[in-house]
Amino acid sequence: MKKNILFSFVLFSLISCNQQEVSNDWKKLNLKGEVKCVKYETYEASTKFGAVEQEELEVTNIYEFNKDGFLISSSTVGVTPSSNYRRIYTYNGDTVLKTIYSFDTLHQKVVSVYDEQRLLLEETTYDSFGKIIRSYSYKYLDKQLTEVLEYCENGALCGRKSDFVYKDGKLKSYCIYGEDGLSETDYFKYDDKGRVTDEKDVNSDGEVKYRLHHEYDEYGNMTKDSFKGRYYQSETVHKNTYDSFNNVIKSIVSDDEGDYEIVHASITYF
Repeated sequence: MKKNILFSFVLFSLISCNQQEVSNDWKKLNLKGEVKCVKYETYEASTKFGAVEQEELEVTNIYEFNKDGFLISSSTVGVTPSSNYRRIYTYNGDTVLKTIYSFDTLHQKVVSVYDEQRLLLEETTYDSFGKIIRSYSYKYLDKQLTEVLEYCENGALCGRKSDFVYKDGKLKSYCIYGEDGLSETDYFKYDDKGRVTDEKDVNSDGEVKYRLHHEYDEYGNMTKDSFKGRYYQSETVHKNTYDSFNNVIKSIVSDDEGDYEIVHASITYF
C-alpha cells in the first residue's frame, strides 16, 4: 500500500478527545457498552470488477479493558517482528504505569500522574535502563489546559505549548514554542456535538502548513478525513458496519489514490 490509511477511525478518536482529562479508555476509543476486549485486524484490499476484495493481513491491534473501562493491556502485531509491541497498564492511585515490550523485551516505561479530578499532571518516559527519554508537565485553570512543558533527557526545557484559547468550553487554538520562540499555532473548529471537524496549523510567518477536515456518522465514528498541505493533499473515506451496541465491526477504508484497506473488529463484552 502506497500510504498508510488504516485504522484512522480508532487513531483519531484517541487524539481528538481531551488527552489530559481522563474519563476512561472506552470513551477515548468511542466504544459503547462494557467492552472487555476488542481486536482490530487490518487487511490490504483491492477492487476487482467493481468489488472490494480482502487480501493480506497487515496488522493486528488488541485492546483489553477492566470493568471501569480502563486499558489493562494492548498489543500490536505486524508483518515483521520489529513492529510487534505489547503494553501493560498498572494503576496505583493517581499514577498509571505503562510498560512497553518489544520482542518480549522491556522497551520503555511511561509513568503518568493525575490529580484527584483525573487531570494529567506529569508524564515521563524511561528507556529500558531507567534513563529519562522525555517528560511533560501540564497546568490547568478551571479544568482547562493552559500550558504544556516538554523537557529533554537532560532536564532542560525543549518545548512549550501555551496561549490556549477556549470558547464555550472548547479549545479553539494554542501556540507551540521552541528554542527560537513561536514555532506554530494550531486552530480547531467543532460540530454541534463537540467533535473536531477542522484543524489548521499555521507557522510563525502566518503561512498555513496544513488543514485537516473530519466528518462523522451519527455514532461518532469518522466517515471522511481530508488533509491539505502545501505540497500534498489526500482524502480518506470510511464505510462502516456496526454491531447492536453501535460499535464498528467492519470498516472499508479507501483513499483518493485508489488504495483500500478492510478493518475487522472482534468485540467481547463483560
